[in-house]
Amino acid sequence: MRMPHRLLLPAAAAVLLTAACASTNGASANGSAAGSAASDSSVPVSGAAQASDYQPLAIGNRWTYRGTMGGQTVEKSITTLGIDQGFFVDDAGGRMKIDRDGLRDDKRYLLKNPIARGSKWMAVVSPSSTERYEITGTDVTVETPAGKFEHCVVVHASNRIDSTKQLENEWTYAPGVGIVKIETKLRDGSQLIPQALVELVSHRLEAR
Repeated sequence: MRMPHRLLLPAAAAVLLTAACASTNGASANGSAAGSAASDSSVPVSGAAQASDYQPLAIGNRWTYRGTMGGQTVEKSITTLGIDQGFFVDDAGGRMKIDRDGLRDDKRYLLKNPIARGSKWMAVVSPSSTERYEITGTDVTVETPAGKFEHCVVVHASNRIDSTKQLENEWTYAPGVGIVKIETKLRDGSQLIPQALVELVSHRLEAR
């Protein structure tokens, strides 16, 4: 089931969180706020980092994710199948490409240059939907079932559902790997209610 106000996610994990976003329709107001487990030293990645450094795109790339959504565990592998009109397409229906401004799908930038903490951008994807993005970390260390990843970039994305509710996502990109962690939460007034957590379990990348 797809939520009308769904904040779309990067192709590598979108299919896992469709159900999580849909679950916000029935999210409990008794949920408690949860902080990020990742650490951030607030030190920029050395050199001129680009979005292309954080999302490898090649036919045959495969990522396996495991997530918890609404108390249920879901595991899904996503494979890049080919190229269509310049976009790399996967078996989850995702479309991504790199251009001079960053990593994007066909509606918005998912990670935009410059890669710097505090960098912001937005995307108007429909008359009633405006997505806002901010890079909140540039040298984050995070551990997932796939291992420990250093020098990660974290992007916070949000989309208002109504006058009091806002859907929020936090995407963690590891250099040379792609997305290693996604958290989805529902902000309802002063409460931040966890909706889903997805982490990388394994990956296989083809030479670019």
